[in-house]
Amino acid sequence: MATQIREEGRTETEGVMVKVKVLSLTQYVDDTLKQAEYYRDEHGVVVAKVSAASGFFARGDSFEDARGNLRDVIEGNVLLALQLGFEIGISREEWLRL
Repeated sequence: MATQIREEGRTETEGVMVKVKVLSLTQYVDDTLKQAEYYRDEHGVVVAKVSAASGFFARGDSFEDARGNLRDVIEGNVLLALQLGFEIGISREEWLRL
């Protein structure tokens, strides 16, 4: 997955210059959803997953349900990663090591 964080500028915090980055969560989720694959399992449930990111999968009774659930999963994973200080837009191998 491509990095969706862009450098916005620099700011001074307590006398130290730090990079300021901006993450558009909506753009990140939309870009990630474009990579999703959908299929029906043996019970007729629609499964949506993003192969490039471990843990990005969801189910639903319809395509729309599965896509909406996957959107929630992606948002939740991104917010958790930010809270834990992980980089966003890391490679599949890095996600698998987490």
